[in-house]
Amino acid sequence: DIRSIGNTHVKGKAEPIELVEFIWERQSLTMANARLETKSEDARLTVQFGNTTIELGAKKPVLQMGRADANDFVVADAQVSRVHARIELRRNRFFLVDQSSNGTFLSIRGKGELMLRRDEIALESSGLISLGAPTAEVPHLCLQFTVHKRS
Repeated sequence: DIRSIGNTHVKGKAEPIELVEFIWERQSLTMANARLETKSEDARLTVQFGNTTIELGAKKPVLQMGRADANDFVVADAQVSRVHARIELRRNRFFLVDQSSNGTFLSIRGKGELMLRRDEIALESSGLISLGAPTAEVPHLCLQFTVHKRS
């Protein structure tokens, strides 16, 4: 027997890959009736920088930010690394991943600001992302994000 345990995104693949479990000793297996997590197609996040807005979801699961022209959002500042940070969709949640020298600052509405350095955090609600400096120091360089709740 084969049982689906959900989808995941794999580096180098544009489409999500289905994960399956092979069951060979059915007699000793306890089958849980828990529902599988909702499909990642339901997860949506928008990021705005200047006049540009990009939506992340199943069709675009990764967004890259930094000083280099190859990034989705190019932030031209000396404190910003060439490939500074990314947001990626994993198991129906969005994660902010810092890859920089100077850190990434995250301010979530209703909470304080925190700094990531070579670390990651799940994004929730809405707020600001600043690359290389606190949001109050460079408000013109902040990216706004919103995690959209599933309906």
